[in-house]
Amino acid sequence: MDPKSLECPSCGRADRVQKASAVVRAGQSTGSSEGGGYVYTVNSPLAYQLRRPSKDDAPGIGCSVPVLLIGGAFAVIIGLSYLFLFVFIIVSGFNQRIAMTPENIPSAAFYLVLIGLPGALGILAIRTARRKMAFAKNEVPGAQAAWDNLYFCSRCDGGFVPAKAEFVPIAKLREYLYRK
Repeated sequence: MDPKSLECPSCGRADRVQKASAVVRAGQSTGSSEGGGYVYTVNSPLAYQLRRPSKDDAPGIGCSVPVLLIGGAFAVIIGLSYLFLFVFIIVSGFNQRIAMTPENIPSAAFYLVLIGLPGALGILAIRTARRKMAFAKNEVPGAQAAWDNLYFCSRCDGGFVPAKAEFVPIAKLREYLYRK
């Protein structure tokens, strides 16, 4: 590659420009537990900011997709069971003791919240999981391809792709990588 093309678009120099993957590798350290049971990697703050895009970057709740799907289904089932219980109480012989009088309206509202809240949380969790799966499928491959060509200028604290010659500050790099 032509050294001129590796000049930072911000400062016009190439002496402090490195490939982003090299900066990330240099900022990582690994270790293992005493018994050798597991290996861990620790990233420097710079290596963390420059890390390769992954499906974990998806916006939303910080849970994994299976946890969201299982938790969401469980919450919907709880909401439906409360609904069936509420309908059973109203339809069965208990309705003489639980008449809808003005004094009982707060308890009826409580039961409606008891029914609606788990169901709403479950639906929200399932929608978030679906959004995360779509993000991982549609957005991540393009961002990874852009990251493979990303260079970092330590003089200016930002990155650029030589073909585009557009400088981006490190705080905006994630947005830049996911931009189409």
